[in-house]
Amino acid sequence: MIVGEGLTSENCRQGLAEKNVEVVEEMAERVESGALRIFVPKRTIHTKLYFLGKPGLTRVIQSSANMTQTARKATRQMNYAWYVDLPDDHPWLAQVEKDFQVHMKGCTLFMDDLMTLIRERPAVDRKQLIGVWLKGAQADEVEKEFRGSIQQISIESLETNGSRGEPIITVQIPDAPKARKSIERFLAPVNPVVTTNEIHVNGTAYIRYVQEVHGIPLMRVNASTHEVLLGINGSVTSLSESLPDHASVNAALE
Repeated sequence: MIVGEGLTSENCRQGLAEKNVEVVEEMAERVESGALRIFVPKRTIHTKLYFLGKPGLTRVIQSSANMTQTARKATRQMNYAWYVDLPDDHPWLAQVEKDFQVHMKGCTLFMDDLMTLIRERPAVDRKQLIGVWLKGAQADEVEKEFRGSIQQISIESLETNGSRGEPIITVQIPDAPKARKSIERFLAPVNPVVTTNEIHVNGTAYIRYVQEVHGIPLMRVNASTHEVLLGINGSVTSLSESLPDHASVNAALE
């Protein structure tokens, strides 16, 4: 199965996290045996194409209906479908299967990372590995929220461009306790002020902290002002210069 719009490996995994481990384990066994294969595309696939097969015969179904509960009940929508039964050596079947392979390009196998985890750790209990895999979705979300908050602080620290002396940067912090704790721990050296849902950071102290601790000064391209901004030694410098006049450029080229 190739899933359609709105479904990603992450939200599929998060949905499974609400199920019993036994349900996920049974599903993993089917994936491992090849009986179940769910592919997640990088872009929306709008096609509704179905294959039903038995030895010597394949039924190809083309429908306007999604494979959903709404379409199955069909109480509030109308759908149209046709099908054709074809032998294995039929040239039109070969064409449709070729088209299906085009749909498959760029898709990733759902649970493939779990299969890798199971193969690489055969001595570890499968339920334990499944638990680790399910928590991975939560860990990714925490990392995403953490990076988003830190990136916002970095951007605002640079874009003040020294116009306010000692600028104070204020950002919303995530509700998730783990993400909140990670942000507070990272910013602890610059003594932030933390309120219920905000964190206040001295922009100058933050710029100096990043440079001294991580060894790389902050830099950003501000597309709106056409500037390259460098945060170094606690201050912000613009590395951009105005374009020279045409006559000067022509003279230099000559």
